Amino acid sequence: LNAQIHLISVVPSGSFFKEWFRSEKEERKMIRDTSAQLKEIAQQGKRENGVRISTSVEKGRSDEIILELAQELRAQYIVMGKNFAASSHSFFFNNQNMPIIAKAPCPVVITGCNLISREGFKNIVLPLDLTKQTTEKVKKALLWAHYYKAAIHLVGVLSTNIPATRSRLHSKMDRICQQINAENAVCSREIYQKSEKSLQDQILEHVEKVNGDLIMVMTHQERSAGDSYVGKVAQEIITKSNVPVVSYTSAAIGSIDKIFASLIPFEIFSSQKKA
Repeated sequence: LNAQIHLISVVPSGSFFKEWFRSEKEERKMIRDTSAQLKEIAQQGKRENGVRISTSVEKGRSDEIILELAQELRAQYIVMGKNFAASSHSFFFNNQNMPIIAKAPCPVVITGCNLISREGFKNIVLPLDLTKQTTEKVKKALLWAHYYKAAIHLVGVLSTNIPATRSRLHSKMDRICQQINAENAVCSREIYQKSEKSLQDQILEHVEKVNGDLIMVMTHQERSAGDSYVGKVAQEIITKSNVPVVSYTSAAIGSIDKIFASLIPFEIFSSQKKA
């Protein structure tokens, strides 16, 4: 996307007793070692890809520092990884990580354990429901789909035991798929009946079915822009997904035009429309 990367590592401030017994010498060494590792990564990235990369090491709460830095830099994305235990692949998304997703002023990309292709994403999975935010979700999915020449896969799960074809979700999905096709993007759709499986598990199974390599979720559902929570389904998808998840807060929705205007060459859209 021709963007600069700012690598940051946060040395956590421990409890009173940990701080008391950790000497200033040990702390300085920790910061030096961390800084050296980041600079090595930055140099490798510049050598291999010519990417502009800056680095910094901070001390404190990771969520507070990362959110402050995102505001200061007017970051267009925050990219975070997951840590998996070698034995069980358990996910360690602690309470200091989730507020970053919930309060981010820009989209947050959370990587999974699957490798990301150098060509980008080819199958974007977009979970849909009956909330009013659907229009914004579709807009964002279309931008990514056009840029990466990817297909969009709509998926929904019914909350009642009625035939899918008689549901409001079915007609909504039909309409959205037509809109996506009109924008010269490939679209598929699938609605699952209510079952004993959780909604998030059904969505993640669909991701595997369509070879999804990116999921888009909203962290807020029908609440004000000042909310700072992550919805239960979104949180479970982020936690369990093996593929990257890009999440949008209400604040990130508001800045979407500015974000893509600065990163994506919009002439590709105008040339397509002319053609």
